[in-house]
Amino acid sequence: VQLIDRETNQIVKSVITDPQNGKFFFQVMNGRKYRLNVESEGYMRFFEDFESNEKEKPEAQTHDISMQRMVLGSQV
Repeated sequence: VQLIDRETNQIVKSVITDPQNGKFFFQVMNGRKYRLNVESEGYMRFFEDFESNEKEKPEAQTHDISMQRMVLGSQV
């Protein structure tokens, strides 16, 4: 999983998900725009854009991601 800053198009952080449950964690700066780029062998690539809030106190955000299996002959 990659966290990309949408303003600079730079990778901020890259992590491997927990093999048991697929969970991952990133700390982000307040008031920024990000993209999650998720890749896994045998699955379609997944992107999700989001903005972090501008509150003084950081809050946890949850993003549920459902990956689509690649099927031979299917169209995107």
